[in-house]
Amino acid sequence: MLSRCFLLALVLATGCRHAADRESSVPRQVRPASEQFLFEAEPASISPGETSILRWNIPGATSVAIEETSRTGKLHLLGKFPGSGTLSVQPRSDAIYVISCEGSPEISCASLTVRVHLKKP
Repeated sequence: MLSRCFLLALVLATGCRHAADRESSVPRQVRPASEQFLFEAEPASISPGETSILRWNIPGATSVAIEETSRTGKLHLLGKFPGSGTLSVQPRSDAIYVISCEGSPEISCASLTVRVHLKKP
C-alpha cells in the first residue's frame, strides 16, 4: 500500500464552482487537502487492461460526483455516490479522476491521476 504522504501528494483539492457554472475540464485552482479527506487510487499505476480501485472518504459530504477526463480534457460523469466508497476503473491511457463533494464546506473538489504504462514495441 502506498504511504499516506505519497497518497496525500496525489490528491489536489480545488475551489470548484457549482457544476452548472464550471467548465467541463479539470479544475485549475489548487490548494492542499486536509488529512481527513481521502481520495486515492490503488494502484495508482497500472498496465493496459488492469483495474485500479478509486477509494474516497470525505467527512461531512452528503454525496460525491466522480468524473473522468477524456483525451481532450473534458470531464465525463462516472456517477454520483455516498460520501465514502470505492469504484473500479480500467483506463486505457493516463486518466485524471475528479471528485466533487456536496455538503462538505472544507473541500469541494479534488483530483488524482491513474497512470497507464503502455508497452513499448
